[in-house]
Amino acid sequence: MITRKIFIWLLLTTCCLPLSGCAFPRIIVLDDLLSPEEHLNLGVAYEKNGELDDALKEYEIASKELPAAYLYMGNIYFQKKELDEAEYYYKKTISKDPKNADAYNNLAWL
Repeated sequence: MITRKIFIWLLLTTCCLPLSGCAFPRIIVLDDLLSPEEHLNLGVAYEKNGELDDALKEYEIASKELPAAYLYMGNIYFQKKELDEAEYYYKKTISKDPKNADAYNNLAWL
């Protein structure tokens, strides 16, 4: 015969089991699977699609290893009419890559 404690334990585990996390498993990616160049390309795709904030996020990720990404960030801010920010990123591009003619050209347009 089932004792009262065992019965209560079985009842609670049977009733509460669905509440204890039977959701779909979640996959957590700790390392970024995209290269900086791929982040830059993804940013360009977002920019062409008019998704400037998403493009900016991708350029920020790419800028950790690609100084050219600062130029793209400057272009985003130029499109958003935030000229002080655009100037900052064009100058940052020049400081990281003094031979980047596009940065000088875009800075001259401000």
